[in-house]
Amino acid sequence: PGDDFLVTSGAGVGGHLIPRGSAPYDVAHRPFTLPRDGEVVGRPVSSMLMLHLGFSAALWDRFLIALNAPVALWRTGETTVVDGAVFPQRTGPHFGDLRLSMRGRLCGEADDAFRLAIGQHLWFPTAGADSYVGENQVYAKPEVVVDGRYDMFRYAAQTGVVVRGAELPPSYELRVGGGVTLRDQRVMV
Repeated sequence: PGDDFLVTSGAGVGGHLIPRGSAPYDVAHRPFTLPRDGEVVGRPVSSMLMLHLGFSAALWDRFLIALNAPVALWRTGETTVVDGAVFPQRTGPHFGDLRLSMRGRLCGEADDAFRLAIGQHLWFPTAGADSYVGENQVYAKPEVVVDGRYDMFRYAAQTGVVVRGAELPPSYELRVGGGVTLRDQRVMV
């Protein structure tokens, strides 16, 4: 919460001690299926509705600290056994992994054509090992964010690397995002 774009972070951080909140949701169809020889042999989670409770606060017009608490409100599925391994069905509500995020603007002001920020996301294993809504490990995503405004356009772009260290060797996942709006956010891509 606190960004102009729904999914992409921006470099701008406005205000001091200004609280913000959001509660977007997403629906997934077949988020966890088990394939074998090219065919699906089970669906421990076949449908899911997630609510993402977000809270943030801006500090000194330059820093943002945020907390995201995902909650699986509704899940359906079936218990599946593959090669002796049991994947139990998970239904009902369950909290996911909490995410703590911090971002600081390095350069640029409110309506500048270019602003630059760096950020860090940390996920904590609050979901539980067998919940299917968490990763059962601490992991991180450092990121670089740029955004700006030029005439009637506003843009934002970010890139970061998710680092999971529980496996040896650790795994890395590159994430890239971006967005553009026209004047007064009437058209958003």
